[in-house]
Amino acid sequence: MLKGIDGSGHNGWPFNSVTEAGYLESDFVIVKATQGTGFVNSGFSGAADRTLSDGKLLGFYHYASGGNARAEAEHFWSVASAYNRKGIPVLDFEQYQNMPAWNDEDWPLAFVTRYHELSGVWPMVYVSAAYRHKVAECADHCALWVAGYPRSNITTWENLTFNYKINPWKTWTVWQFTSAGGLDRNWGNLTREAWNSIAKGDGALSNDDISNTSNTNSIADLLEGILTGEYGAGDERCERLGIAYTALQSEINAIYTDDDVELAYRTLAGMYGTGTQRKLILGHRYDAVQKIVNEILASV
Repeated sequence: MLKGIDGSGHNGWPFNSVTEAGYLESDFVIVKATQGTGFVNSGFSGAADRTLSDGKLLGFYHYASGGNARAEAEHFWSVASAYNRKGIPVLDFEQYQNMPAWNDEDWPLAFVTRYHELSGVWPMVYVSAAYRHKVAECADHCALWVAGYPRSNITTWENLTFNYKINPWKTWTVWQFTSAGGLDRNWGNLTREAWNSIAKGDGALSNDDISNTSNTNSIADLLEGILTGEYGAGDERCERLGIAYTALQSEINAIYTDDDVELAYRTLAGMYGTGTQRKLILGHRYDAVQKIVNEILASV
């Protein structure tokens, strides 16, 4: 897991003392670049250049204002193009100052598609967990940066449990878990190598992750291998599974946290294999999930 902060004008440039302390502890930094079709964050290039020179991972975001989606993407590109393939671009999709597009669920896809046409890179999308349906059309192309605050007073990188639904995504890539104390803090559910892979346009941690891996085994075979120790643990597992690691690890976590119905539909999609393999992967959830699978099949 990676630690990171994100910031905009209110964090100052040079950074204020709180942001500077968080920066020094961070593996990655995501900086606001633009908003709408005219605004540019005056501290963007300075913060981005420092992040890269310090050997940290870079992200940069556009805050949607609900104008023409293609025009906003073009403005973002005009400012951020100097950092293309050096950091992960992001679409920040929120309600505040974005009312014209907030209920237009085609808008985010139009934006990321235009940015991809210009850059060859799919942006990550940022959204509150409760409103992920607003950007759901991006799930097949874009990594997910999700905001969800388990408590209101977290001011450190605590070891927290991720308990938010993320469908239609199969995995989350960045989790903003607090903004307390004047600083947004995040966990990154990936390696440095995977971050750079997204930045370079080699593959986003989206719903295509697992199929993008060089490993030719099925998803069920990969999950079985993880659970039986075939891929080791920790850094060894991450290295052997490559870009598929995050998605597969998230799938294992989901077996413990998602409800039985969601697991049943993923079972029907073939993700957990059949017979003894399915029993191994689902573990203590098997009986309840299999009962729902049988009921669904009987109703068809």
